[in-house]
Amino acid sequence: MKKNSVKIFLVALGLSLVSMPAVWGQYKEVQVKAPFQMEPIKEYVYPNRNFSVVGFGAVKGGIADNTKSIAAAIDACHKAGGGRVVIP
Repeated sequence: MKKNSVKIFLVALGLSLVSMPAVWGQYKEVQVKAPFQMEPIKEYVYPNRNFSVVGFGAVKGGIADNTKSIAAAIDACHKAGGGRVVIP
């Protein structure tokens, strides 16, 4: 019983340590000069990935209905962990 508990603890610890840099790396702290005490502001840093709607089947020109292509690009961006959806 004790061996299984230790093994489960070590696996859980390893998984949490692997995931922490991704969580910590998504924000940068901005110091604000204010006439009062203020905590630093956390600014979200978006991953440097672009998802062009054209790559998901959108057609340029403003005539075609590109709703499904835009939705697919947003979904892919979300699944990848963030970035920018580009509509040229």
